[in-house]
Amino acid sequence: RLWAKVDVPDSEVWEDECWPWTGSKRSKAGHGHIGINDSTIAAHRAAYEIVNGPIPEGYILHHECENPPCCNPAHLTPMTRSEHMAHHRQMTHCQRGHEFTPENTYLRPGGQGRTCRTCKARGRKRYR
Repeated sequence: RLWAKVDVPDSEVWEDECWPWTGSKRSKAGHGHIGINDSTIAAHRAAYEIVNGPIPEGYILHHECENPPCCNPAHLTPMTRSEHMAHHRQMTHCQRGHEFTPENTYLRPGGQGRTCRTCKARGRKRYR
């Protein structure tokens, strides 16, 4: 059931490409979700566990491709939350290529990360 909603490319380099989730997306970040055994879990987590086994306790999955709907297990790396946050703090550009400058960076309240102001503004325009 999971793989029916994952768009696995028909190419020789399918392991290198993203496998986007085509089903329901219930998170702000764009992660897909699927119902399994009377609960809802993130689709990328389900894909990872089917291929690699359980995610270690206390770990989350990082998308190496920086594409939240991607379910390609080769793009998913288990990290602790602190490792994941440290990785994102080192990034100099958002996933769409805009530089994180002081003028283009929105710092979320309570130290909960940062957002590209250019992307945030484009997102607001789409929904007006």
